[in-house]
Amino acid sequence: MDYIQNTPADAAEMLQSIGVKSIDDLFASIPEGLRLKRPLEIPPALPEQDLLAHLTALAARNRTFDAGRCFLGAGAYNHFVPAVVDALSPAASSCRPTRPTRRRPARALSSTSSSSSR
Repeated sequence: MDYIQNTPADAAEMLQSIGVKSIDDLFASIPEGLRLKRPLEIPPALPEQDLLAHLTALAARNRTFDAGRCFLGAGAYNHFVPAVVDALSPAASSCRPTRPTRRRPARALSSTSSSSSR
């Protein structure tokens, strides 16, 4: 996709449509002390092929796990189980999340049951 730069007339039309006079008005809510006072240090543009090669080289620096190691799910996958798990396994019930028990209201004694027990 080609980049098409907006003309000054395009920018003026966009600013007018949102109700501001200048681009600086867009940043008026940002305190002056937080604004960058110098131009951004952006390197010059690269041709598309050079940019792709540069990004590929950057991506190659990322560390990846081999296919034999997978930590997702920790279920049927190859995964590491710390030794402490075996030590805790007799107390596995204390490691499991539990639902809070629901309190049941006390039953009110009916007049027939109280009289029949006498």
